[in-house]
Amino acid sequence: MLATDALLHAQYASPIITKDVTTEQKLNNPVPLDLFFRDEANQTVALRTYFGKKPVVLSLVYFSCPSLCPMSLHETAVGLGCVALEPGRDYNVVVVSFDPAGTPKTAALTKDKYNGEFGSKPGFDAGWHFLTGDQQAISNLAASVGFDYRWDGGIMSFWISRHCDAGRLDFGENRPIRGEEDCLR
Repeated sequence: MLATDALLHAQYASPIITKDVTTEQKLNNPVPLDLFFRDEANQTVALRTYFGKKPVVLSLVYFSCPSLCPMSLHETAVGLGCVALEPGRDYNVVVVSFDPAGTPKTAALTKDKYNGEFGSKPGFDAGWHFLTGDQQAISNLAASVGFDYRWDGGIMSFWISRHCDAGRLDFGENRPIRGEEDCLR
């Protein structure tokens, strides 16, 4: 039996807090590379550190998420573990927490977890980067890629519109891949 999106929405109303939480693809917007974050080693890094010479998989999550973020990161780690390309050499993965309470320590713990899920392929340490930041840097990055989220103090968790839209693949020149024609270049 198939359930449609409309049927699910009719059956399970979205909480009021999610009313204006949306995702808008901003395919022609560059990522603001002058934003600064802290990496899993507690070093201050500019986003430009990871962009410029090779493709970047950019994923917005929060490290203490109880549901969708770990599933998204798991699928990313397993999926990229199956390709012949090597992270760090051929591409970078930049995982940014949209929770300003995130710390480099939680970033390091999250990196350790997904290192195990990536498998025994080389390149994870050099090519996967887990970042935390202040609210301004996070908001600027999220707005640039069209990702919206909202904190719900009642359940002590974030609401997002659709997690699949929290990721983005950029060519090395900070130009997002727009579709099949870019993937086949």
